[in-house]
Amino acid sequence: MKMYLKRIIPILLSALLCLNMPFAAFAEGEVADFVPAETVYGSGWINVSQNGGVTFGSLESEIMPLSYYEPDITVTSFDAAAAYMRECMIARMTNFSFEWADAYDATNVNSKEELKQVVADIVAKLQAKAYEHGTDPEGGDYLELSLTAGVFLPGGGTIKWSYGPMPANPEDYSKFNGMQKLILDFTVNYYTTREQEDELNRKIDEVITSLELDGKTNYEKVKAVHDWIATHVTYDDEHLTDDTYPLKQTAYAAMINGTSVCQGYATLFYKMMLKLGIDCRVVTGFGFGNKAEPGQTVQGEAHAWNIVKICDKYYNVDCTWDSNYYEGGRGYTAYFLKGSTNFDKDHTAYDDVKEWLNTYKVSDTDFDTSNPDAVHDYDPSGRCTKCGEMKESSGTAVLKGDVNGNGEVELGDAVAILRYLAKLDVGETFVEKAAYFNDDEVIDLSDAVAILRALAHLS
Repeated sequence: MKMYLKRIIPILLSALLCLNMPFAAFAEGEVADFVPAETVYGSGWINVSQNGGVTFGSLESEIMPLSYYEPDITVTSFDAAAAYMRECMIARMTNFSFEWADAYDATNVNSKEELKQVVADIVAKLQAKAYEHGTDPEGGDYLELSLTAGVFLPGGGTIKWSYGPMPANPEDYSKFNGMQKLILDFTVNYYTTREQEDELNRKIDEVITSLELDGKTNYEKVKAVHDWIATHVTYDDEHLTDDTYPLKQTAYAAMINGTSVCQGYATLFYKMMLKLGIDCRVVTGFGFGNKAEPGQTVQGEAHAWNIVKICDKYYNVDCTWDSNYYEGGRGYTAYFLKGSTNFDKDHTAYDDVKEWLNTYKVSDTDFDTSNPDAVHDYDPSGRCTKCGEMKESSGTAVLKGDVNGNGEVELGDAVAILRYLAKLDVGETFVEKAAYFNDDEVIDLSDAVAILRALAHLS
C-alpha cells in the first residue's frame, strides 16, 4: 500500500494542479495532519541527446510535499550515494531514492533557481561518479550508455528526479543556510531489462568459451573478439531511423539478434574486453565516411567506436565499419587497431569526450599486426617490462603447475620453482605462467608448496 501511495499521490497532485485547484484545499483534510506546509519538493530531469549534449531542466508541475516520499535508504557520503545509484542502475531499477544528511552547504543559496542549480550540479557529479570507468563489464561506459537517450522518450529525459527539502516561500531562503539534508528520488529509463542483461552475459560467456582464448595474448584476444563481432553482427539499417525501437542501440541486440547500430557494436566490444581483463573505452563522436563506401563522406554522422589497450598504448577499433566492409566482401580489418594519424581522418570525438580521451596514451601509428610482439620489450623470461604480459603464446592453454613443460604436474615442477627462486638455471622449457600455481601472478615459495600439497592430495 505504501508503494501504491508513493506512486499515485504525485499523479493526483499533478491532476489537481492542472485543474487549478488550490493546494491548501487539498491539505485541509486528513493529509494536513502529516504534511508540513513549509516543506515541498522540487523536481528536474537530465536529457542526454544522441550527440552527447546534456540538458538540465525542471518540472514545476510536479512540486509536491516532502512527506510523500519514503527514501529506500540513508547514505552518509557522496561516495555512498554514487555507489547506491550505480548498484540500482546495474540492477535496472526504474525507481530508487535515498536520504543524504548534510549533503550540501546552503549558506549562499538565496533563491529557488540557485537551489535548483545546486541540486542539478550534485546529480551530475553523482552520475559521473556512478559511471566512473573501471574493470566491471557492467559499469563504466557500458552503464552510462545503457540509459535510454531522451530522443526516444515522448515526454522526458533519461533521468528524472524529485528533491527536497526546500522552502515553500521565497522569503524563507534567508533562513535556509548551513548544511542541508537532501532527499533524491530517481526515475530512470533503460534500453534493456535486467533479465535481458543476464541473457546477454550468458551468451557472451558462451562465445568467449568458443573462441578458446585461454593462454592467448591480449592481441590475440582483441583480434578474436573484433573478428567475431565484425563477422556475426550486421548494421541495423531497417531500424536506423525508427525511434520506436531503441533496442537497436544495445549490445543485447548485437549479440542476441545479430543486428544493431554503432553503439551496440561498441558497447558489446567494450563489455567483452573487460570480461577478458583488457582495458577498453567507448568513444562517441562523429564519423565522416559512409559505412559502406568510405569515399562517400557524410558530414556529422553520429558514431561510436572504441579504444583498446595493448601493452602500454591504446589503439582505435571500429567494429561497425569493419562489419560493413565484411558484408561488402572487402575484408574486415580496415579499422582494426589504428593509430590516431590515420583513424582521425574520418573519426572525431565529441568535445566533452575529448577531455578524457586526451588523458589516454593513444598511439599515433597503427598496430603492426604482422609482428604483434614488436610493441613489447621482453626480458629473458619472456615477460614484457612495460606491461607484464608474457611473450606471444602458441595459442594452447597452459597447464597450471606444469612448470618444466613436460605435459604433467609432478615433483620436478616444484623443484623448478625452487631453482627459479634460488636464481639457478631452470632451462629453456620453464613455463612462467604455469608457475603461478596459487593464481596471484607472483612466483614464490607458496607455489612450490601448493604443488607439493596437491601431489600429496592435501587440502
